[in-house]
Amino acid sequence: MTKLSLIAVISLSFCQIILAETSAQKFRYDEKLNLSRNLIELDKLLVEAKKSFTFRNKPIHPRIIKDFEFCEDNSMEPCRISYDLNMGFDSNEYPNSDVTSVDDGWNIILDEKALTTYQYKFIGSLENELSIVISQNVRDGFLLNYTLHAFEFKIEQGLSHKDFKLYNRLVLKSYFQIRLGSINNISIKGNEVIVDGKSFKIERKGSADLEGNVYKI
Repeated sequence: MTKLSLIAVISLSFCQIILAETSAQKFRYDEKLNLSRNLIELDKLLVEAKKSFTFRNKPIHPRIIKDFEFCEDNSMEPCRISYDLNMGFDSNEYPNSDVTSVDDGWNIILDEKALTTYQYKFIGSLENELSIVISQNVRDGFLLNYTLHAFEFKIEQGLSHKDFKLYNRLVLKSYFQIRLGSINNISIKGNEVIVDGKSFKIERKGSADLEGNVYKI
């Protein structure tokens, strides 16, 4: 085989790989879009998410939780507040293969290049159905921070760019978060989270009423 022929074979193989990956991505997108229009199945997934903080029996990817967190030097409220779990599930950005789950309930991702470990643990649900999560960020073996999260799950509508038709989003929304110094003891009672003897009462009102383009709470 000549050098030119070898280059042609390699180029053809590379193109076939790219086409196969593109085809697989399109299939996954079509599958997710079909699921988003099946409200019966989506309602089942909503119940699962509220009960166990999982989606399709897999832990919600820790990087999604991390993406909600505000920066250390930012005193404002977090700017990222919602995420479509269906469209993000096992995607290139949030692959299930990244996640390690251990017996004590922690879901972990590693970044070997940055020498960081990020993990979270689902604590349970408050009476107002907010889901309570504790996260932990470690770099070079040193703890950077703990964060207490309160999340809510909702089904909302969106417009698909593929066919300009409505579809449903199973959305994870950040309701509340706060940095913590330690989490030696954590428990839930009613709508309160008790951490090392300190109580956080996390109240939640009903859904907002839409009046024109203004949400009245």
